[in-house]
Amino acid sequence: MSPHGLVRTITHPYRRDDQGTHGHFRPTNLNYPAYSAAAVPFRWMMKGSFRGNESPCLQEHFPLDEVTEGLEPDLGFSTEWWQDYRNQTALLNTFWAHVKPDVSLVFFYAKQVPLVEDSPGRRVLVGVGRVKSLGQLTEYEYDGPTDGKIRSFLWERMIGHSIRPNCEDGFLLPYHEALEKSRDGEEFDPAEVVAFAPEDRFTEFSYATEHVDDDAAIEALLSIRGALSKSAELFGADIGKQEAWIDRELGRLWHQRGPFPGMGAVLYACGVPMGNFVSKALNDLAGSTESSWGLWFSLLDSPEDYLPAELARRIDRTTAMAWQGMPAERRAFLELLSRVDLTPEQATAIATPEERAAKAILGADSAFLQNPYLLYEATRWTFTPVSITSVDRGLFPSLSIRENFAIPEPSTIATPTDARRLRALSIRELEAATARGDTLVPRETIIQSLRLRDQTEDEQRTLVTGDLIKVAEDTLFAGEIRLVEMSAGSPAYQLERLGAAGDLIRKTVEARSQGRRHGLEFDWRHELDKGLDPLPNDPLELEQEKRARTEKAAALDEVANARLSVLVGSAGTGKTTLLSALCRHPEINKNGIILLAPTGKARVRMEEVINRDGLQNVRAFTLAQFLLQSGRFQGRTQRYVLTGQPGERVGRTVIIDECSMLTEEMLAALIESLDGSP
Repeated sequence: MSPHGLVRTITHPYRRDDQGTHGHFRPTNLNYPAYSAAAVPFRWMMKGSFRGNESPCLQEHFPLDEVTEGLEPDLGFSTEWWQDYRNQTALLNTFWAHVKPDVSLVFFYAKQVPLVEDSPGRRVLVGVGRVKSLGQLTEYEYDGPTDGKIRSFLWERMIGHSIRPNCEDGFLLPYHEALEKSRDGEEFDPAEVVAFAPEDRFTEFSYATEHVDDDAAIEALLSIRGALSKSAELFGADIGKQEAWIDRELGRLWHQRGPFPGMGAVLYACGVPMGNFVSKALNDLAGSTESSWGLWFSLLDSPEDYLPAELARRIDRTTAMAWQGMPAERRAFLELLSRVDLTPEQATAIATPEERAAKAILGADSAFLQNPYLLYEATRWTFTPVSITSVDRGLFPSLSIRENFAIPEPSTIATPTDARRLRALSIRELEAATARGDTLVPRETIIQSLRLRDQTEDEQRTLVTGDLIKVAEDTLFAGEIRLVEMSAGSPAYQLERLGAAGDLIRKTVEARSQGRRHGLEFDWRHELDKGLDPLPNDPLELEQEKRARTEKAAALDEVANARLSVLVGSAGTGKTTLLSALCRHPEINKNGIILLAPTGKARVRMEEVINRDGLQNVRAFTLAQFLLQSGRFQGRTQRYVLTGQPGERVGRTVIIDECSMLTEEMLAALIESLDGSP
């Protein structure tokens, strides 16, 4: 935001001295004009991003055939970064070719700001404006001739932006004012006025500088508008100019996104190289009234008549025949999918039945056509979730798109209170409640939350009522949401998987509480005395210690004989000592003991006890480690799941440390895995 320019001198990080591979590199000046920022697209400079080790793979989406490892110099050590100036030129020029001065928007974000204490993984938007200018690429200066020597560019390129204090064409969010007016949080929580970048667009708001597509820009602007509205409400911020600017840009972006913003990602997911470039070419040909999908199927016999040679040659005869022979239902599904602005990763996971099966995304093409909100429901626990707002934008586009490119039945969603959408919204509310520890939510709370969200979130208004949501209950909730009758007569909602987990826990506890006790007779008091310090001499301390050991012996007797028991005690009361004594008993130990803990730290503590006391036939795991073996813990999504498969006999005695930390899903998954253990 400085109205003054500056010059920064940069030394190449690999230049150590006048010798070595970069000894001829001189410190090089980089000019920072007024109202500019240095932008570095770090992901584009990583070899892993280019090759495909990281998705999306650059060489599959952009014309980068001239980039090759063969041009890279031998540095004497391994590096992940591109070094040769020719490779750098191709990569950086390709990146910046998609940024248009006086048209493209620029979002500034931060990973941490003083207003938010804890927001792991979330990016905070701090300002938005327009790109006014792009500086030139700057090559390092060198000592002497460079024949046969390494040459490289500075990766920084200066972006001139339009953000000014008058807010005419962009602005910073009023975070400084919020901090001052909140009086260190006494008047209001300053975190309430923070605008977050879209959660499902992590790549676009990472790696310092990256392209942001139209839908991500729309969602970011909506987030900013919500934060501005909260600023006006909490401390009277003047937001008139900012709101007017956002509304103008939203209108432009909605028109620009077109009816099929996900077409490029869908083409790529279905085997068409550089699908985004093909889609862009088709959109340019189609204009505002012709369908780019219609053009796609028209060009398959002769792509060269429609596309530039560079793109046409990538559509071979096999690809053309595959699309021409595609059933009508599959074509309809892919067209529906393309109405949602999907990332290449999302499209790859959803577009083909084979990939859906591999990613455990349930649903055939026909199911998604019947209910487009399955795009949210079926992916919400995958590594590539699709948000409800993303689906909304595809199903509720601008009026001109609705008129010219109407969504056909059975996928039409006429109003925001369509039962299919209400089910998806209810699932989202229940998932959020579950994350807070609430697995049962009254219907009225769900309705109030959805109506209140209209005031705080910029998504389709959902003026849901009890009568409307009951239609969804009667027709669509089964299998996903369970209705639980409350004492007051009004039902509560519960996710079906949590209901199933609760059923399994309840059934198991009731069965074990009524089961035959083990009938193990043992002098636990004597066993405790062997492992504890001698009794004290002081009469008062002696009496207290005897009483404590008697209680501990009784607890051990109960734990040893009950088929299910819970040992409760505050820190330092001797729980670990009791369990060590239990594990030493030969009758209990001979058939194997499994020690489980919810955290790695607790597992280490249990292993220390095992080693200290020389316990045999005892194994310790974290709960995640143990359940990973049977597929009941999913590492990528950190979920504990029921598989419906019988468990295994892994040990006749299972001890769970810190069991109060277990969620219902964790406990149910464990119980299912231990089927048959007494």
